[in-house]
Order: sequence, then C-alpha cells, then structure tokens
Amino acid sequence: MKMRVLALGAVLGFAMAYVQSCGAAPCSAANCNGCCTADKKCVAKPNNGNNNTCGSAGMTCNDCTKSAQTCNTATFTCQGAGGTGGTAGTGGTAGTGGTAG
Repeated sequence: MKMRVLALGAVLGFAMAYVQSCGAAPCSAANCNGCCTADKKCVAKPNNGNNNTCGSAGMTCNDCTKSAQTCNTATFTCQGAGGTGGTAGTGGTAGTGGTAG
C-alpha cells in the first residue's frame, strides 16, 4: 500500500511540475490589451500608459524616458513635450504716395 501511495505521489509531482513549466502563453496581441515587456510579460491597461511602459495591442513596450519623451495615454505612443510657437511678425510701415505731376 505504501509503495502505491509513493508512486502516485511521484506521478502527481511530475505532472504538476510539467504543467507549471508550461506556464502562460507569451504576450501577444491575442492575449494582451496593453504592451509586452522584453521577457514577454503583458503590461495591461492602465499601466501601459506609464512613461517606461508605453504601448498597446500586444506590441513591445517602449521606454519613453530614454528619449526624454512622455507616453500619450490616448495613442500609447512616445511623444515629445511639444514646443511653443514662435513670435508673430509685425507689419511693415505704410508707404506714401508719389507727387502729382
């Protein structure tokens, strides 16, 4: 009886180890609504809008901080801070009419 229990325990132990080694499927557009890290882990919404994990649709996450950008949380793309417009030019002075002849 003890041998059967030991054998059953060994079989169950090996089966559990096998199942755990398979793990979850790698991150892809099919199973992740956010972005995928380099080690194929899903970064789900809303964390995929962070500056160091920016991306969507199962694509690779971007680290916007490496290029001094921020993550646009509407498009989940890295974007610059946005510059300011230049100053407006001024109009020239009005000319005077010629002399009558």
